[in-house]
Amino acid sequence: MSEASGDAAAAVQAYIESHDGFLSKIGGEITRLDSTCCEVAVDAGFVASANTTDDIAAHGGAVATLVDSAGGLAVRPHLDDPVADTVVTVSLDLNYLDAAQGELNARGEMLRRGGSMAFSRVDVEAGGDLVAVGNGAFKIVED
Repeated sequence: MSEASGDAAAAVQAYIESHDGFLSKIGGEITRLDSTCCEVAVDAGFVASANTTDDIAAHGGAVATLVDSAGGLAVRPHLDDPVADTVVTVSLDLNYLDAAQGELNARGEMLRRGGSMAFSRVDVEAGGDLVAVGNGAFKIVED
C-alpha cells in the first residue's frame, strides 16, 4: 500500500462505502492510513447512546467499532495485497475510560505480525482526552 496517507485512506474509505460497510453506516471516516497507523474519526452525536441525561455521549458499541476498525485497518498496509487479503477479528479487548463526547478519533497501530496473526493497539480520544483503549488480535487470510 502506498505511503501516501491521503491516497490510501481515500481508497479504503471508497471501498468501505461502495460495499456498504458498517463503518460507513456510523459515519466513520478514515483520516489516515499508512504503514505506521490508521486513524478513524466519527461524530459522537451521530452514534449517541440512549442515556437519560442531557449529555450526548457515544454508544459503547460505536467506540468498540472504532477500536475494531482502526486496529484491523492498521494491519492492511503490511499485507501482500492490502485490498484482497482478509483480516478477521479474533479477539478484542476494550477499556472505557470516560464518556466520549464530540468528535471521536481512534488511532490504531499494528504492534506485531506473525505468519497468520497480527496484533494492534488502539487509543480513542474525544476532545483531546483519552476515552478508551483497546487491543485486538486479527487472523490474516492471504489469497
